[in-house]
Amino acid sequence: EEEEEEIEGAEDERETLTELVERQRIEAQGERRRRSAVSAESVNPEHLKNQPKKVINKSEDSKTKIWSRLQKNFLFTSLDPEVAKDLINAVMEKSFPAGEVIMKQGDDGDFFYIIEEGEAHIFVNKDGVEVKVMECKDGQSFGELALMYNAPRAATVKAVTNLRCWAVDRQTFKLTLMESTLNKRSRYEKFLESVPILESLYSYEKLTIADALHSKQYHENDVVVKQGEEGHEFFIIEKGSVVFTQTDNKGEEVVVG
Repeated sequence: EEEEEEIEGAEDERETLTELVERQRIEAQGERRRRSAVSAESVNPEHLKNQPKKVINKSEDSKTKIWSRLQKNFLFTSLDPEVAKDLINAVMEKSFPAGEVIMKQGDDGDFFYIIEEGEAHIFVNKDGVEVKVMECKDGQSFGELALMYNAPRAATVKAVTNLRCWAVDRQTFKLTLMESTLNKRSRYEKFLESVPILESLYSYEKLTIADALHSKQYHENDVVVKQGEEGHEFFIIEKGSVVFTQTDNKGEEVVVG
């Protein structure tokens, strides 16, 4: 069966994340009284190949559960298979009793967490008052913002029940995302050079697009977009071909391209 593989620009569906990023920026500004600056860690891409792979023994069932949880976070949905495997191998299990503070607003970030079992609440200090802003349950994650932006923790997270989590340490988190980004850029860079509509873009702008792309496959006769529907995605054909049709005034479908 003939397949068509298309790359679609990632839809911005992360309103909650955006709100938390903005909150983190504001909180980071407040931390300047005791921090001179928030600086990014330097990671040399050339050293990625020489980094030892962390492997924490776990069952195949645990690996399956971890991957299922990771795929619910947009950061990991487009990981290369080998990169995903390395990440799963490095994940460790952490448990917290009910009432324990897992992370505190203003502290440095050390781990990214995915809840396997239990419930945690996220609080933000606003004008000296601790306000609950989110509840996290099985399958949900937290803690990525401080690791991504090398900023203080944007919120405090407390275990409401006994909590069992999968945790990714800071270095593994950053190296995994960087390796995935570099692999994606390597795959799509030359391809994007051949796309006519992108010819006027600078190289760095094309790399930005490459970072946002993910592959999607369609089978022969599948409908990719439908006339009259609201558009949310931009497609670039990587392999295969498509037919464009329009419904005319008589209600008949006509091939137009």
